[in-house]
Amino acid sequence: NASVYRLQVALRNRDTQPLLTPALDVTLTDSRGEVVSRKVLHPRDLGESVPHTMAAGAELSLQAVLDAGERRITGYNIEIFYP
Repeated sequence: NASVYRLQVALRNRDTQPLLTPALDVTLTDSRGEVVSRKVLHPRDLGESVPHTMAAGAELSLQAVLDAGERRITGYNIEIFYP
């Protein structure tokens, strides 16, 4: 299905202390730069195996399947934040 996309994000904790796993603010855009969809993905939305915290120096690979419906996606923006 052309409207289904797989999002893969790698997060790295560069701190010397453990940190909470952040949420992702994902914005999908079309060829004109208009927002097709925007969604906040919390760690629990990305699977049961996603840890609540990231150890110092740890890297975490996250994946999500996104369905854009009828519109074609040509761009995206991802912001990492702590709600």
